[in-house]
Amino acid sequence: MSALYVSCNQLNIPSDQVIKILQQCMGDSDSVGERAVRYSLQMCSKLMFRDNFASLTATARQMADVDLGKAFDVSHEESENLQISRVSGCFYNSFFVKHGAPELTAPIFCKAEEMLFEKASGLTREQLRTGDVTFHLRSTLAEGGDQCLFEVKRHRTTGDGRSADPT
Repeated sequence: MSALYVSCNQLNIPSDQVIKILQQCMGDSDSVGERAVRYSLQMCSKLMFRDNFASLTATARQMADVDLGKAFDVSHEESENLQISRVSGCFYNSFFVKHGAPELTAPIFCKAEEMLFEKASGLTREQLRTGDVTFHLRSTLAEGGDQCLFEVKRHRTTGDGRSADPT
């Protein structure tokens, strides 16, 4: 928040440019460190879980239990082919709204949570949206939703590869 304040008010840099710079600092996908973290997470995921659905649902539970902690209000619904995590209270959103910089939440913190699923699964963002197992961040508090809604879904297929799901 201080970086946004100083950059905008004292250096006269437009806030959208400052946010882009902050995003790059939070997750430069071309850095050596970023590639090492991504590779390590992917290898652990492949060793620990039998499939991408199991990996992504474990990531959602870990996100709530470890990464977010008690400063967030998170609940889960899980069935054989669907896992939904609902965040109805978010420390980041509350903090930045309270301190007059709500525009920082979605492009930095919500984006970082989305990237966590990509890194943990070893799948690209496109594969996570269109594959046999999909991940979607359906809504966020930061973008005006009444909750953040993380959805992991396994799409069943017929023998010829077509979706067996009615939707």
